[in-house]
Amino acid sequence: MHLRFTRDELLRARAAIRHPWPVRLQDVDAGGVVFFPRYLEAFNDAMAALLERCGHPLPDLVKSGLLLPVVRAEAQYLAPLRFGERAAVAVVGVHCGRAGRLALGYRVERADGAPAAVGQTDHRAVSAAGFERTELPGPLREALLRAVGGG
Repeated sequence: MHLRFTRDELLRARAAIRHPWPVRLQDVDAGGVVFFPRYLEAFNDAMAALLERCGHPLPDLVKSGLLLPVVRAEAQYLAPLRFGERAAVAVVGVHCGRAGRLALGYRVERADGAPAAVGQTDHRAVSAAGFERTELPGPLREALLRAVGGG
């Protein structure tokens, strides 16, 4: 199963959740625009907010022995964000695959709704005890698919 999102899919998809991202001084580089790894941090914050909304807060998953480490992350930058801007990270896609594979798609939106970036994080469900690959629990998979849609 191919767990990739296209740029067009990420730009057109309905947002399941919009997580606020006020651009702070420490988020920008010497050029005055958001430093590129900050987008990946913002994606992670949006994922945590989505899990919370789905009734599976990340701290509870960790306590239960389930981890969702990132195995691949990418972002495509469409327009710069600057200090003081109020953006949001929309979670716009989810793919759940075999062997605990999970892909989440994101769109960073400016205050006026214009896209500033799109991206994706790919995760693998593993046990906290031995870092062994495991399946996504059924209730978590179902909650994510209900919240975001996808396959």
